[in-house]
Amino acid sequence: MREPVKKTMSGAYALIGAAAIGIYLRFAPGALTDMVYLALLASACLAVLLGAIGNRPPSPRPWTFLALGLTLTLCGETTWVFYDMTGSQPSPSIADAFYLAAYPAYALALRGILRERRPQRDVFATLDALIIMVAMSLLSWTFLIRPILDDATLTMSQRIVGVAYPVIDVALVAILAQLLFAMGPRSKALWGVGGSMIVLVGADVI
Repeated sequence: MREPVKKTMSGAYALIGAAAIGIYLRFAPGALTDMVYLALLASACLAVLLGAIGNRPPSPRPWTFLALGLTLTLCGETTWVFYDMTGSQPSPSIADAFYLAAYPAYALALRGILRERRPQRDVFATLDALIIMVAMSLLSWTFLIRPILDDATLTMSQRIVGVAYPVIDVALVAILAQLLFAMGPRSKALWGVGGSMIVLVGADVI
């Protein structure tokens, strides 16, 4: 795919995405905003696949895993929207299964991008990632994991699923930190993936 075509398609997608986000923020939560949100997520899955096909990276596997993770997240969000529309909110639910299944795909995507960007071990990036992982582990245990385990109103399955999210988030952040701290050029795609993972983890914490 020629470079001018890529830039035109990227710019058009950015404008359409910005307009969709504006619609989502403008209207009150409801069927319209749910559909806009799901459409945005579905378009992200398609954009990753088309980007991998058009740019032809040395290894398309990381981007395939990223698209898989987004697809599983889309399935989870669609399931949750269905629960919301029907007035049922089971906990844990099938949506949690989709959400949790997406994290290994995201982790494999980040690891694949890391191996491409840094074929040899980067000791300093690994140490930086370990520091962040330890700090986040302590915070997660204090403010997220321990309160869930101590909550007597939760069932065992609710505790297991509730703890799974922060544990996986810590692992994801550790890989992401290695990727961002590793020496080498940082492309727009790398910053985009890194930013989206940070938003994902932040949403889980909130």
